[in-house]
This record gives sequence, C-alpha cells and structure tokens, in this order.
Amino acid sequence: EILLGENRWEQFQIQIDATDEKILCPPFYKAPKGSVVTGPASAESMGINGTWLIDGRDKSNLALADGSDGDAMPGVSDLGMPGDRYKICLHVAGKWRAVTWSKVNDIAEAELPITPSLPAKYYVAAAWNDWGFEEMTPDPSTPGLWTFEVTFQRSVTSFQIVRNKDWCQALFPTTPNAPSGSEVVGPEDREDQLYWKIEGRLHQTFKIEFRRSVEDTEDRRSVTWHQI
Repeated sequence: EILLGENRWEQFQIQIDATDEKILCPPFYKAPKGSVVTGPASAESMGINGTWLIDGRDKSNLALADGSDGDAMPGVSDLGMPGDRYKICLHVAGKWRAVTWSKVNDIAEAELPITPSLPAKYYVAAAWNDWGFEEMTPDPSTPGLWTFEVTFQRSVTSFQIVRNKDWCQALFPTTPNAPSGSEVVGPEDREDQLYWKIEGRLHQTFKIEFRRSVEDTEDRRSVTWHQI
C-alpha cells in the first residue's frame, strides 16, 4: 500500500527481495495503472525513466476544457486527499505482467499499518550554488513557512525551490526571470527555463520566504523575498 502525501500524487517502482538489483517498472515515465511491466533489472539501469504514477488530484478542469466526461478520464477514480491509501497489485499470468491499484475506502480493508511520512524538507537550488541543494529553515512560530538567506556575490541571481532534493518535485514560476510574488507551479518535474530572479547589489543580503498550506483540495504556495 501507498499513503498519498501532501502533493496528492506519488510515483513508484517495485523492488523485489528488498534489493536495488531487482527493480520492476513500466517502460515509460509516469505510467498509468495497467501498464506493462519491465524487469527485473538494477536500479542503476532502470533510473527514473520508468515509474508508475498515482495521481489523486482533481482533473475535472481538464474534462471541461475538452468537453469530455470527467468520470471516463483515466485516473479520475484515483481522486484522493493526503493520507488516503492505495492498494497496489502486481498481476502475473505466464509472461504477462501488469500493475494496478485501487483506493482503500475502508480502513478495515487496509492490510498493513503505514508509517506517516516525515515532514517535507525544502531546498533552494540556484545559480549561486551551481544548482545544488541548500536547505531552507522552517519557521517554528509559523507553520508552513520556510526561509533562506543569501548574500549576493553578483548583482543578479536566479533560483528554484525543490522538495526533498527531488527534481521531480520542483517548484518554479510560470515565466522566466519571475519577480517576487509570482505564481508558483509544482511540485512538478523541473523546468529549466522557469525560475525566480533576484536583482540587487554586491554583498546585499536577501531573505527568501516560501509558504505552503495544504487544506482539503487547496494547495496554497507563495515565494517572496526582501532585503535584510
């Protein structure tokens, strides 16, 4: 079973005998339920190019856009909230293998206890650190607020924010060189050309503030900064 996290989506592969040398995955990225299974092979050879995706987010807006029936759209039955459980099944019939999943609607159906996820960590990946990861500091007095201070070694710099050092969970603006307060996208796969841009003077220090609040179906995110 998988516990849906605050992003309302989870990607996964299947490990056999608790070893990275025996990984099962689909032949493409973010595959839906029912996709064919490849492997077993080593995690190194599989990489992250083949993953299954459980997507609990509401896709009704997509249905309205093309006029189709939302109930018929793939994945709509997976609609879920953080904390919901999904039971994953590997089906084998001779050489035929497939992976499916279904939402566990009754706690009595749950087969195993699941350890709650650890609190997420957020990192700044930026031009000044060669797009490595520098951890943001959670504010103990304000739940849902993370901060990071940077002292300029150049007059202009750019950055994105990444959840749990995972480039599949990047947060970024909708336009290049975005200013403070711009709309936030993600966590999603990294977009190389979309980042926030801070302009200042050499040796000035700026404080970046990232806020995230997940309540019901609302995922509110904001990125701002100011000189200190």
